[in-house]
Amino acid sequence: MLALATLGNRELARAELARLAHANSLDGWRFTEWFHGRTLEPMGMAGQSWNAAAFLLAKQMLDGGGAAL
Repeated sequence: MLALATLGNRELARAELARLAHANSLDGWRFTEWFHGRTLEPMGMAGQSWNAAAFLLAKQMLDGGGAAL
């Protein structure tokens, strides 16, 4: 999403952020390491703070909160 926004494709970045938000909301906002590509089943360890931080960073950038890097 950050790359899309940096390249000027903010609408697609917002759409992808919404999709990521939906996937992360499944099973109580677990922020797992990864999701199964077809079922979106949360996989790996739950509670990954790096995953939550990257999501919030992308949201902040798309909300106009300044440059991510």
